[in-house]
Amino acid sequence: MSRLAKSLDVHQLAARNSLNALADSLVAARLNLPNTHPTTPDIHSKKTSRYLVGSVGTGKSMLMDSFHASLNSRAKDLNLPPLSQRIHFLAFMSSIHSQLHEIRSTLPTRDPFQVLASNIIKKAPVLCLDEFQVVDIGDAMVLRRLLETLYSFNPPSESTSRNEHTNPQFSLVTTSNKQIQDLYGKGLNRSVVKPMLSLLESKCETLHLNPGLDYRRTSQSPPSKIQPFIHPQTPTESLTSLRTRFLSNYFQTQTPPPLPSPQNILLPSSRTLPIIHQTPGKSLLLHFTSLCGNAGTLGGADYIHLCKTYPTIHILGPVPRLSRDDTDAHGVKGVDLGRRFINFIDVAYDTHTRIFVESTHTAVETLVGLRPHDDAPVATRVVDAETTVKKEGGASSSGSATYVGIMEWSATGLQDASLSSIGGVGVSETGFAVERALSRVVEMGREGWGRALE
Repeated sequence: MSRLAKSLDVHQLAARNSLNALADSLVAARLNLPNTHPTTPDIHSKKTSRYLVGSVGTGKSMLMDSFHASLNSRAKDLNLPPLSQRIHFLAFMSSIHSQLHEIRSTLPTRDPFQVLASNIIKKAPVLCLDEFQVVDIGDAMVLRRLLETLYSFNPPSESTSRNEHTNPQFSLVTTSNKQIQDLYGKGLNRSVVKPMLSLLESKCETLHLNPGLDYRRTSQSPPSKIQPFIHPQTPTESLTSLRTRFLSNYFQTQTPPPLPSPQNILLPSSRTLPIIHQTPGKSLLLHFTSLCGNAGTLGGADYIHLCKTYPTIHILGPVPRLSRDDTDAHGVKGVDLGRRFINFIDVAYDTHTRIFVESTHTAVETLVGLRPHDDAPVATRVVDAETTVKKEGGASSSGSATYVGIMEWSATGLQDASLSSIGGVGVSETGFAVERALSRVVEMGREGWGRALE
């Protein structure tokens, strides 16, 4: 990562040096060599992981991605298997819930977390996890069990098949907008999460990035001609004119044809999604209510599939200003709409998917109402029980329904309680994520953003 040194600020340089030291230590341990780097901590010491924390746009993901690429490049040069795997938190939790469901179905007598930990470490022992967050009780309980198992996991020796290389131990490198002890700060049943937070603090060296400096907003890259949020250009522009401009962008003609009849597509989650039009491998046109509304029909796994399938996604609205206190025509609370929309933006950003949103206002005006009030209520209720996850249904980050004992719980941890009705972590996390989403939308509006069409 030395090639980045000239462009890094003092906080990024310190974080990079710590990540380089960790990489040296990991490679030495993998080769069963003594640690010869005077500034590199021994890999068997407690601080075998890194937690990059800072406000939006401070370079956390850039540093983690550079570490991930550098570590695997070194492993390849040494004829080692990949040491690092990189994934966004939402995609990770979606995969974890799906795998747990499959393991419990096919291996009912095995400890599913032991099987899961073994699968993760065999793929690559260093997990680079972008945008670590703890929002709902299902994810919280699963994360606690999983991290405890990963950090204590002892894989069987494979030295005879790997040229006497020692088996690697688990290491986490993750980014977050929140300090470890602030995770799930207003969440229900927080006693379930506290042991995991203590574990993270014991294993992770926290690397602080420059607060308040958003490099995405200060980038010199020129903006593209068409921005992600397409909204009225003047106070008097009609919604009819807005719709014409929006569809002209999608159909790439100044006289767009009438909207075709809606069609349904079947997602891998077995959910049926109504869309308006698609060009396979290129673009998708669908309505905002189909994407984020309808009482949370879609989950994180669906957003991941859509973004990986379509390099460009057009969202028909017009999306109004979203407020945590409002309810849409279908009865969906504003904070729930906002949380799902921000989750979608996160996935689109991570997969370099171009999005275009027909909106009544700018991105800032659309999302600013999701910030929590100072008097947002905090609900508390203590539950400490085993969690199981059902693949279908639910509105958690994974789109899975959570069970505590035999009782189905919502993503909030309370029966029949939406995020907005109780406040707490759902409201605070959504409000906190607004700045991240707005920062990412700025970068997504830069010239050249997005991946090549197939």
